[in-house]
Amino acid sequence: MKKLYRFSHSVASGGFIYAHKVEMGIINNKEGLRNALLTIAKKLKLLDPTIKVYETIFFVFFFPRPTLSEACIIDTIQKNIVGFGKWSHDYVYATLSSIEEEDIRKELTRFGFDYDKG
Repeated sequence: MKKLYRFSHSVASGGFIYAHKVEMGIINNKEGLRNALLTIAKKLKLLDPTIKVYETIFFVFFFPRPTLSEACIIDTIQKNIVGFGKWSHDYVYATLSSIEEEDIRKELTRFGFDYDKG
């Protein structure tokens, strides 16, 4: 069942994914990266964040507040992950029909990833 987000001037459902992989090597300090991403989620007041960190890629699933721009989210994440690996110039920022675990698994499969393995 999709979750609805109610705001003072709107109602929305679904969510977003931000995914980024290292260009080469592995992610340095996966737990540190996860903590940094949790801090970003709190700072930006992202709703229902789910963070998955693997050897060479991470995913953040969330619903943003309506006043938060896509550019702000992307810039904040990218500025704060620099020390955790050599990141590819390419990343994924896309909408999702839902950020429930079952739907996230389907979306990752669509992108060619495995929820449990990266």
